[in-house]
Amino acid sequence: MVSIKGITEIIEKLKEVNISVASAVEEQNAAISEISRAAKEASKGTEEVTTNIKVVSSIAKNSLESSKALKTTAEESKALSEQTNKIDEFLQSLGWSTKN
Repeated sequence: MVSIKGITEIIEKLKEVNISVASAVEEQNAAISEISRAAKEASKGTEEVTTNIKVVSSIAKNSLESSKALKTTAEESKALSEQTNKIDEFLQSLGWSTKN
């Protein structure tokens, strides 16, 4: 037969186990909260990187468009210069000078 002292000892051991389990659950909750916080921070960082990549991509696209426009302007300027030279040559062949 189980004595009252034995029952009391079992209850005390169960109480200790219960306290240990409660402490472990509390530690797990703290760890989960920290993991959640870190994940949110990482997500925010990822969003910032994505935004920065979009900005850099836009700048690169604008630079490319500006470069193309500059190339076109240079080509047109060269063509205009060549046409001006041809006109000068033609006027000189007629005996007219275009330079003062």
